Amino acid sequence: EWMRDQLVAEGALDLSFVGALKREKVTDRFADSVREILGLDVDWFKKSEGARTSFNHLRTEMNNIGVIVMTSGIVANNTHRTLDINEFRAFAMEDDIAPLIFINGNDSENGKLFSLLHEFAHLCLGESSLYNERYYSEPRKNHTETICNAATAEILVPQVLYVEAWQTEIKNADEEQVIRILAKDFRCGLTVVARRALDSGFIEQKLYNKIAELAIKLYNEQKKKQKESGGGDYYKTVANRIDARFLRMLVGSVATGKTLYSDAFRLTNTNRFTFAKLIEHAGGGRNE
Repeated sequence: EWMRDQLVAEGALDLSFVGALKREKVTDRFADSVREILGLDVDWFKKSEGARTSFNHLRTEMNNIGVIVMTSGIVANNTHRTLDINEFRAFAMEDDIAPLIFINGNDSENGKLFSLLHEFAHLCLGESSLYNERYYSEPRKNHTETICNAATAEILVPQVLYVEAWQTEIKNADEEQVIRILAKDFRCGLTVVARRALDSGFIEQKLYNKIAELAIKLYNEQKKKQKESGGGDYYKTVANRIDARFLRMLVGSVATGKTLYSDAFRLTNTNRFTFAKLIEHAGGGRNE
């Protein structure tokens, strides 16, 4: 609400991509349109080191066209109230001026990447969304979820590139090994690549289920290691939770006296000391 009010006061126009694809029913065309909106080439992921850098790249592109992207794994600053990925993985709030995507920070890097694109697809359909299912779960009869999942998978693992890569790798490795290789090549999760293989008729359901269970095991092991290693840099974590454009606008509004410091603290779950440190860490309101 704060962001929308600020943008309206500045004379911001409606965002053209919100609801632009609500009549598109063909997955490939839908995915192509999303790529065009975000300025992505078909092989955009090749410039990334992995799921985290792909997520950050997409987050920046969405930010540049007007989407607020927030992420956290806890309620406010209460580390004892964690957000359970079994309850929700992400949500989107449709708005023609200030649409917002929230990502559950407790998800895996690959899960966050999938959710980010999935929720953006909902915004392109002009819908708010609560995303709480895993990609490998049984598909619902809901066409909206089906096209959002399919378009996300196509953007992460383009079929034309995937089939060619599979046919090349399968000559020297078995199906499970190929899935591991292609997950690294496409900088995404094992489950998305395995689903592509299942839908393409390259593997059977039994192997797909095995890969999906493996992905859960790897996620649980990763979370255990993170818990054992400690919390990391507090201010870096807080800065990463907050949308970069929102923070820049908030800092500017406070500096000009349009927004009270008390409101800024409330909007960022900080206080006088931690807000100043947050701004310092974020480079005056810019996320790294």
